[in-house]
Amino acid sequence: MIVPVILITEAKATGTKCVSAQCERCGAPFEYQITRTAVAHAPSALSFHAQKRARVKLERMLNTEHELVPCPSCQWVNEEAIRQFRKTRHRNMTPLTVLFALVGLVAATFFYFGAINIFDHPPSLREPFFLGVIFATLLICGGRLLWQARLRARIDPNNHAPGVPPTVPAGTPPAVLRSSEGVPVASIPSTSPDVENSAWAIFRAGTLQLPSLCCKCLDPAATQFRWPIIGELRVDVPLCACCARSNMTVLWLNIISPAPVCFLIAWGIAQFVPILDTTAIYTVTGLAAFIFYVAYLGSVIPRIVPCRLQVSDPQRALWKISFKNQDYTALVIHALAEAERTPDVEL
Repeated sequence: MIVPVILITEAKATGTKCVSAQCERCGAPFEYQITRTAVAHAPSALSFHAQKRARVKLERMLNTEHELVPCPSCQWVNEEAIRQFRKTRHRNMTPLTVLFALVGLVAATFFYFGAINIFDHPPSLREPFFLGVIFATLLICGGRLLWQARLRARIDPNNHAPGVPPTVPAGTPPAVLRSSEGVPVASIPSTSPDVENSAWAIFRAGTLQLPSLCCKCLDPAATQFRWPIIGELRVDVPLCACCARSNMTVLWLNIISPAPVCFLIAWGIAQFVPILDTTAIYTVTGLAAFIFYVAYLGSVIPRIVPCRLQVSDPQRALWKISFKNQDYTALVIHALAEAERTPDVEL
Protein backbone atom coordinates (compact mmCIF):
# COMPACT_ATOMS: atom_id res chain seq x y z
CA MET A 1 0.00 0.00 0.00
CA ILE A 2 1.37 3.38 -1.06
CA VAL A 3 0.62 6.30 1.24
CA PRO A 4 1.03 9.67 -0.48
CA VAL A 5 2.96 12.22 1.56
CA ILE A 6 2.78 15.93 0.80
CA LEU A 7 5.59 18.05 2.19
CA ILE A 8 4.66 21.60 3.10
CA THR A 9 7.19 24.39 2.79
CA GLU A 10 7.09 27.66 4.71
CA ALA A 11 8.15 31.00 3.28
CA LYS A 12 8.75 34.18 5.28
CA ALA A 13 9.11 37.75 4.15
CA THR A 14 10.14 40.62 6.43
CA GLY A 15 10.01 44.26 5.44
CA THR A 16 10.03 47.80 6.81
CA LYS A 17 8.17 50.88 5.65
CA CYS A 18 8.17 54.51 6.71
CA VAL A 19 4.65 55.67 7.64
CA SER A 20 3.70 59.35 7.66
CA ALA A 21 1.04 60.30 10.21
CA GLN A 22 -0.69 63.42 11.49
CA CYS A 23 -2.18 63.75 14.94
CA GLU A 24 -5.97 63.88 14.96
CA ARG A 25 -5.99 66.16 18.02
CA CYS A 26 -3.25 68.76 17.48
CA GLY A 27 -2.39 68.23 13.82
CA ALA A 28 1.34 67.68 14.44
CA PRO A 29 3.04 65.62 11.70
CA PHE A 30 5.38 62.77 12.55
CA GLU A 31 6.68 59.52 11.09
CA TYR A 32 7.55 56.04 12.28
CA GLN A 33 8.84 52.77 10.91
CA ILE A 34 6.56 49.77 10.70
CA THR A 35 8.11 46.30 10.48
CA ARG A 36 6.14 43.22 9.59
CA THR A 37 6.79 39.53 8.92
CA ALA A 38 4.48 37.58 6.61
CA VAL A 39 4.30 33.79 6.52
CA ALA A 40 2.86 31.64 3.72
CA HIS A 41 2.67 27.87 3.18
CA ALA A 42 2.50 25.74 0.05
CA PRO A 43 3.50 22.23 -1.10
CA SER A 44 7.25 21.79 -1.53
CA ALA A 45 6.84 21.47 -5.29
CA LEU A 46 5.31 24.96 -5.30
CA SER A 47 7.79 26.69 -2.99
CA PHE A 48 8.01 29.66 -5.36
CA HIS A 49 4.25 30.10 -4.90
CA ALA A 50 4.69 30.31 -1.11
CA GLN A 51 7.38 32.95 -1.51
CA LYS A 52 5.17 34.97 -3.84
CA ARG A 53 2.23 34.75 -1.43
CA ALA A 54 4.47 35.83 1.45
CA ARG A 55 5.65 38.90 -0.47
CA VAL A 56 2.10 39.85 -1.46
CA LYS A 57 0.91 39.39 2.12
CA LEU A 58 3.82 41.47 3.43
CA GLU A 59 3.00 44.32 1.04
CA ARG A 60 -0.64 44.27 2.16
CA MET A 61 0.36 44.31 5.83
CA LEU A 62 2.75 47.23 5.36
CA ASN A 63 0.11 49.24 3.48
CA THR A 64 -2.86 48.62 5.80
CA GLU A 65 -1.57 48.03 9.34
CA HIS A 66 -0.50 50.63 11.88
CA GLU A 67 1.50 50.93 15.08
CA LEU A 68 0.18 52.70 18.18
CA VAL A 69 2.71 55.53 18.08
CA PRO A 70 1.69 58.48 20.30
CA CYS A 71 1.88 62.02 19.00
CA PRO A 72 5.17 63.57 20.18
CA SER A 73 3.34 66.82 21.08
CA CYS A 74 0.15 65.78 22.88
CA GLN A 75 0.65 61.99 23.43
CA TRP A 76 -2.56 61.18 21.54
CA VAL A 77 -2.85 57.96 19.52
CA ASN A 78 -4.95 58.24 16.36
CA GLU A 79 -8.25 56.37 16.59
CA GLU A 80 -7.85 54.97 13.08
CA ALA A 81 -4.52 53.42 14.09
CA ILE A 82 -6.18 51.88 17.16
CA ARG A 83 -9.00 50.37 15.06
CA GLN A 84 -6.58 48.87 12.55
CA PHE A 85 -4.27 47.58 15.29
CA ARG A 86 -7.16 45.86 17.09
CA LYS A 87 -8.00 43.89 13.95
CA THR A 88 -4.55 42.28 14.00
CA ARG A 89 -4.74 41.14 17.64
CA HIS A 90 -6.12 37.81 18.90
CA ARG A 91 -6.54 36.43 15.40
CA ASN A 92 -5.74 32.94 16.65
CA MET A 93 -9.21 32.72 18.20
CA THR A 94 -10.99 32.92 14.83
CA PRO A 95 -9.89 29.56 13.28
CA LEU A 96 -10.95 27.60 16.37
CA THR A 97 -14.30 29.39 16.41
CA VAL A 98 -14.88 28.42 12.77
CA LEU A 99 -13.91 24.83 13.62
CA PHE A 100 -16.47 24.75 16.46
CA ALA A 101 -19.13 26.06 14.08
CA LEU A 102 -18.38 23.38 11.47
CA VAL A 103 -18.38 20.59 14.06
CA GLY A 104 -21.68 21.85 15.46
CA LEU A 105 -23.23 21.98 12.00
CA VAL A 106 -22.11 18.42 11.19
CA ALA A 107 -23.34 17.16 14.57
CA ALA A 108 -26.72 18.86 14.15
CA THR A 109 -27.14 17.37 10.67
CA PHE A 110 -26.18 13.94 12.00
CA PHE A 111 -28.72 14.09 14.83
CA TYR A 112 -31.47 15.29 12.52
CA PHE A 113 -31.03 12.76 9.70
CA GLY A 114 -29.07 9.78 11.04
CA ALA A 115 -29.16 9.51 14.81
CA ILE A 116 -32.79 8.42 14.91
CA ASN A 117 -32.03 5.28 12.94
CA ILE A 118 -28.65 4.54 14.52
CA PHE A 119 -29.62 4.96 18.19
CA ASP A 120 -33.24 3.88 17.74
CA HIS A 121 -34.61 7.09 19.21
CA PRO A 122 -38.25 8.04 18.64
CA PRO A 123 -38.85 10.67 15.95
CA SER A 124 -40.15 13.06 18.58
CA LEU A 125 -36.56 13.57 19.81
CA ARG A 126 -35.27 14.66 16.42
CA GLU A 127 -36.09 18.35 16.72
CA PRO A 128 -34.99 18.70 20.40
CA PHE A 129 -31.60 17.12 19.66
CA PHE A 130 -31.17 19.25 16.54
CA LEU A 131 -32.11 22.49 18.28
CA GLY A 132 -30.00 21.62 21.32
CA VAL A 133 -26.85 21.13 19.23
CA ILE A 134 -27.53 24.31 17.26
CA PHE A 135 -28.06 26.28 20.49
CA ALA A 136 -24.86 24.91 22.06
CA THR A 137 -22.88 25.73 18.91
CA LEU A 138 -24.22 29.28 18.78
CA LEU A 139 -23.52 29.70 22.50
CA ILE A 140 -19.89 28.55 22.23
CA CYS A 141 -19.07 30.40 19.01
CA GLY A 142 -20.88 33.55 20.11
CA GLY A 143 -19.11 33.49 23.46
CA ARG A 144 -15.72 33.19 21.78
CA LEU A 145 -16.48 36.06 19.40
CA LEU A 146 -17.65 38.25 22.28
CA TRP A 147 -14.53 37.41 24.28
CA GLN A 148 -12.36 38.23 21.25
CA ALA A 149 -14.12 41.59 20.89
CA ARG A 150 -13.67 42.23 24.62
CA LEU A 151 -9.92 41.53 24.45
CA ARG A 152 -9.55 43.82 21.47
CA ALA A 153 -11.55 46.58 23.16
CA ARG A 154 -9.06 46.57 26.03
CA ILE A 155 -6.46 47.95 23.63
CA ASP A 156 -7.14 51.65 24.24
CA PRO A 157 -3.97 53.70 24.80
CA ASN A 158 -5.99 56.94 24.93
CA ASN A 159 -7.75 55.79 28.09
CA HIS A 160 -5.29 57.41 30.48
CA ALA A 161 -5.19 60.34 32.81
CA PRO A 162 -4.20 63.79 31.49
CA GLY A 163 -0.48 64.32 31.57
CA VAL A 164 0.25 60.58 31.86
CA PRO A 165 1.96 58.96 28.85
CA PRO A 166 -0.24 56.37 27.10
CA THR A 167 0.41 52.69 27.59
CA VAL A 168 1.31 51.19 24.21
CA PRO A 169 2.43 47.64 23.33
CA ALA A 170 6.05 46.73 23.88
CA GLY A 171 8.17 47.18 20.79
CA THR A 172 6.22 50.20 19.51
CA PRO A 173 8.61 52.18 17.26
CA PRO A 174 9.60 55.76 18.14
CA ALA A 175 8.06 58.83 16.54
CA VAL A 176 10.44 60.66 14.20
CA LEU A 177 10.31 64.40 13.60
CA ARG A 178 11.75 66.02 10.48
CA SER A 179 13.07 69.50 9.85
CA SER A 180 11.76 71.79 7.12
CA GLU A 181 14.47 70.32 4.85
CA GLY A 182 13.12 66.81 5.41
CA VAL A 183 16.03 65.63 7.57
CA PRO A 184 15.22 63.56 10.72
CA VAL A 185 16.08 65.74 13.71
CA ALA A 186 14.53 63.92 16.67
CA SER A 187 13.44 60.40 17.59
CA ILE A 188 11.02 60.21 20.51
CA PRO A 189 10.54 56.75 22.08
CA SER A 190 6.95 55.57 22.43
CA THR A 191 7.68 53.51 25.55
CA SER A 192 9.83 54.06 28.61
CA PRO A 193 12.19 51.23 29.57
CA ASP A 194 11.19 49.56 32.84
CA VAL A 195 14.55 48.14 33.82
CA GLU A 196 13.69 47.16 37.40
CA ASN A 197 10.53 45.19 36.57
CA SER A 198 11.49 43.80 33.15
CA ALA A 199 13.34 40.51 32.79
CA TRP A 200 13.30 40.68 28.98
CA ALA A 201 14.74 43.06 26.42
CA ILE A 202 12.32 43.38 23.49
CA PHE A 203 13.72 44.34 20.10
CA ARG A 204 12.82 44.35 16.44
CA ALA A 205 14.71 42.00 14.13
CA GLY A 206 17.94 43.61 12.96
CA THR A 207 18.11 46.27 15.71
CA LEU A 208 19.86 44.37 18.53
CA GLN A 209 23.32 45.70 19.38
CA LEU A 210 24.75 44.01 22.47
CA PRO A 211 27.27 45.87 24.67
CA SER A 212 30.85 44.64 24.29
CA LEU A 213 30.91 43.19 27.80
CA CYS A 214 30.77 39.61 29.00
CA CYS A 215 27.12 38.76 29.58
CA LYS A 216 28.05 36.72 32.67
CA CYS A 217 30.67 38.71 34.59
CA LEU A 218 30.54 42.10 32.75
CA ASP A 219 34.28 42.01 32.01
CA PRO A 220 35.49 43.11 28.55
CA ALA A 221 34.36 40.57 25.96
CA ALA A 222 36.96 38.52 24.10
CA THR A 223 34.80 36.10 22.11
CA GLN A 224 31.18 35.31 21.31
CA PHE A 225 28.78 32.51 22.00
CA ARG A 226 27.19 31.80 18.64
CA TRP A 227 23.51 31.20 19.20
CA PRO A 228 22.00 28.74 16.69
CA ILE A 229 20.17 30.37 13.81
CA ILE A 230 16.44 30.73 14.57
CA GLY A 231 14.71 31.44 11.29
CA GLU A 232 16.48 34.50 9.86
CA LEU A 233 17.73 35.80 13.23
CA ARG A 234 21.19 35.15 14.58
CA VAL A 235 22.49 36.50 17.87
CA ASP A 236 26.17 36.41 18.89
CA VAL A 237 26.41 36.76 22.66
CA PRO A 238 29.65 38.34 23.99
CA LEU A 239 31.71 36.43 26.55
CA CYS A 240 35.10 36.87 28.14
CA ALA A 241 37.71 34.16 27.60
CA CYS A 242 37.26 32.60 31.06
CA CYS A 243 33.45 32.43 30.86
CA ALA A 244 33.61 31.12 27.30
CA ARG A 245 35.86 28.19 28.34
CA SER A 246 33.69 27.43 31.35
CA ASN A 247 30.51 27.59 29.27
CA MET A 248 31.87 25.28 26.55
CA THR A 249 33.18 22.78 29.14
CA VAL A 250 29.82 22.52 30.85
CA LEU A 251 28.04 22.35 27.49
CA TRP A 252 30.12 19.44 26.16
CA LEU A 253 29.95 17.57 29.47
CA ASN A 254 26.18 17.72 29.34
CA ILE A 255 26.17 16.59 25.71
CA ILE A 256 28.53 13.62 26.04
CA SER A 257 28.06 12.27 29.57
CA PRO A 258 24.29 11.50 29.39
CA ALA A 259 24.65 9.21 26.34
CA PRO A 260 25.91 6.07 28.18
CA VAL A 261 23.56 6.70 31.10
CA CYS A 262 20.55 6.87 28.76
CA PHE A 263 21.71 3.67 27.04
CA LEU A 264 22.03 1.78 30.33
CA ILE A 265 18.60 2.93 31.49
CA ALA A 266 17.02 1.88 28.20
CA TRP A 267 18.86 -1.48 28.30
CA GLY A 268 17.61 -2.16 31.82
CA ILE A 269 14.02 -1.37 30.84
CA ALA A 270 14.22 -3.63 27.77
CA GLN A 271 15.39 -6.56 29.91
CA PHE A 272 12.10 -6.56 31.83
CA VAL A 273 10.02 -7.00 28.65
CA PRO A 274 9.76 -10.83 28.32
CA ILE A 275 8.19 -10.91 24.86
CA LEU A 276 11.20 -9.35 23.11
CA ASP A 277 13.80 -11.46 21.34
CA THR A 278 17.45 -10.43 20.99
CA THR A 279 16.99 -8.32 17.87
CA ALA A 280 13.94 -6.58 19.29
CA ILE A 281 15.78 -5.83 22.53
CA TYR A 282 18.55 -4.02 20.62
CA THR A 283 15.99 -2.07 18.59
CA VAL A 284 13.90 -1.05 21.60
CA THR A 285 17.04 -0.16 23.55
CA GLY A 286 18.38 2.09 20.82
CA LEU A 287 15.04 3.80 20.29
CA ALA A 288 14.41 4.34 24.01
CA ALA A 289 17.98 5.60 24.57
CA PHE A 290 17.56 8.08 21.75
CA ILE A 291 14.26 9.36 23.18
CA PHE A 292 15.78 9.71 26.68
CA TYR A 293 18.83 11.49 25.27
CA VAL A 294 16.83 14.00 23.22
CA ALA A 295 14.49 14.68 26.16
CA TYR A 296 17.49 15.31 28.41
CA LEU A 297 19.13 17.70 25.97
CA GLY A 298 15.87 19.55 25.44
CA SER A 299 15.47 20.16 29.16
CA VAL A 300 19.09 20.85 30.14
CA ILE A 301 20.75 22.70 27.26
CA PRO A 302 18.49 25.79 27.51
CA ARG A 303 19.60 26.13 31.15
CA ILE A 304 23.29 26.08 30.20
CA VAL A 305 23.36 28.70 27.49
CA PRO A 306 23.94 32.23 28.84
CA CYS A 307 20.65 33.66 27.58
CA ARG A 308 17.11 32.85 26.46
CA LEU A 309 15.81 33.97 23.08
CA GLN A 310 12.12 33.82 22.17
CA VAL A 311 9.71 35.24 19.65
CA SER A 312 7.63 37.98 21.26
CA ASP A 313 5.33 38.94 18.37
CA PRO A 314 6.03 37.11 15.08
CA GLN A 315 3.72 39.31 13.03
CA ARG A 316 5.43 42.53 14.18
CA ALA A 317 8.91 40.94 13.88
CA LEU A 318 9.53 41.36 17.62
CA TRP A 319 11.90 39.19 19.65
CA LYS A 320 12.84 39.15 23.31
CA ILE A 321 16.08 38.14 24.97
CA SER A 322 16.94 37.61 28.63
CA PHE A 323 20.33 36.93 30.20
CA LYS A 324 21.10 35.03 33.37
CA ASN A 325 22.91 38.14 34.58
CA GLN A 326 20.04 40.61 34.97
CA ASP A 327 22.52 43.50 35.14
CA TYR A 328 23.50 42.73 31.56
CA THR A 329 19.82 42.55 30.57
CA ALA A 330 19.42 46.04 32.03
CA LEU A 331 22.36 47.25 29.93
CA VAL A 332 20.74 45.83 26.80
CA ILE A 333 17.42 47.53 27.61
CA HIS A 334 19.22 50.86 28.09
CA ALA A 335 21.14 50.37 24.83
CA LEU A 336 17.93 49.70 22.91
CA ALA A 337 16.31 52.79 24.46
CA GLU A 338 19.29 54.97 23.51
CA ALA A 339 19.18 53.61 19.96
CA GLU A 340 15.52 54.66 19.69
CA ARG A 341 16.44 58.22 20.73
CA THR A 342 18.90 58.49 17.83
CA PRO A 343 17.15 59.53 14.58
CA ASP A 344 17.86 57.33 11.59
CA VAL A 345 19.16 59.51 8.76
CA GLU A 346 18.16 56.82 6.23
CA LEU A 347 14.50 56.90 7.30
